[in-house]
Amino acid sequence: MTTPRSLLQQCIFSLGLVLAPMALSVMSVDSPGQHSLSLSLIAAAHATGVSLSPEEQKRLRAQAEQAHRERQLEAARARAKAEAQRRARSQADAERRTEARKAIQAKSTQQLAAERRARSQKVTQRKPAPRAARLARNPDDRMSSATRSDIRSRFDREGLSSSSALVIDQISGEILYEKNASAVLPIASITKVMTALVMADAVSEGQVSWDDEITLTRSDAELVKKSTSRLPLGSTFDRSTLLHLALMSSDNRAAHALGRSYPGGLQSFVRAMNTKARELGMTNTYYVEPTGLSEDNVSTARDLAILVEEAARVPEIREFSTDVGTEIEVRGRTLKYVNSNALARGGDWQLGLSKTGFIRAAGRCLVMQASIDQRPVVIVMLDSQDKRSRLRDAERLRDIIEQRVDRPRQISESSPG
Repeated sequence: MTTPRSLLQQCIFSLGLVLAPMALSVMSVDSPGQHSLSLSLIAAAHATGVSLSPEEQKRLRAQAEQAHRERQLEAARARAKAEAQRRARSQADAERRTEARKAIQAKSTQQLAAERRARSQKVTQRKPAPRAARLARNPDDRMSSATRSDIRSRFDREGLSSSSALVIDQISGEILYEKNASAVLPIASITKVMTALVMADAVSEGQVSWDDEITLTRSDAELVKKSTSRLPLGSTFDRSTLLHLALMSSDNRAAHALGRSYPGGLQSFVRAMNTKARELGMTNTYYVEPTGLSEDNVSTARDLAILVEEAARVPEIREFSTDVGTEIEVRGRTLKYVNSNALARGGDWQLGLSKTGFIRAAGRCLVMQASIDQRPVVIVMLDSQDKRSRLRDAERLRDIIEQRVDRPRQISESSPG
């Protein structure tokens, strides 16, 4: 017979069975009481005298385990959501920092560009200087026939290592010495004299400015892979600096950048070089690029003498080609450059123009406009055997002329005409 006490015990236990799943659902995943709850209920059942069948015990344990798994899954979802939010915040912070750096860099670049423009306008602005007048020919102001004969005989007797040579007296226009002067030969970096002349023409005509800034690109290096240059790609220089380095130190990247930055590009520049050659009457001259590294750039000593006379009229070409040396600032470093012509560096030649050249196909080449004992001459030597023989040839030419040169005629104020 069921007593009131046993009925109360059964009611209490039944209430526990109802509240147990609810308790499991609100318990923390990490709570050690989850699995023990069902055991507690089972223990409570025994304590109250309520017997539980194996099925009821199994059901209680299953409910506890199911609640535990659900809480674990919910916690995993919460952790994943929190991690995703953390990553999103981290990415947003990284993007903001990147944008801030870009803004700072852009501002710095703009400031540097503004400073360069201001410096160019206030300090380094270089306007094209007027060209010197062409030397007036005076056929009557000639060396005596005996002197001319002696110079030629001594040149022939002592010989030159150059395969082709030409020496012209600029006053009389007379050829003092020639050797294979019409032979068409590769001219190496003598090409840069025409590069400079065409660029000077473009400045004079207002197409470009000496202060234009030019940045060296990969194309300036790819064309000249077999040559060396200390000018780093990505560095920026004004046009006059590049011309200075191309003429004085024969820098090939500088020369290529000048041609590449010409209005219309490199091919337009090469066309302008060949057009200028035809205008000057250089009938046996042809250019394919502005550096001289190609052996397809060809000319003759006779044609180059014409080029030297014309280029020597340009103040920038005279200044840059005969400069002994210079220094430039590149990315915080000071680079020192010197003239590729040892005669220009020596200081005992009066030079109005100087340019050396060398590639294997052309040999050692040299062109100069010089004043020897107050008499202007043009000297062209192509395909010398080596540097020393080229310099010896030039020194020998000067020594012979100085020994027998005629002084310019002095005309008194009372002389007629």
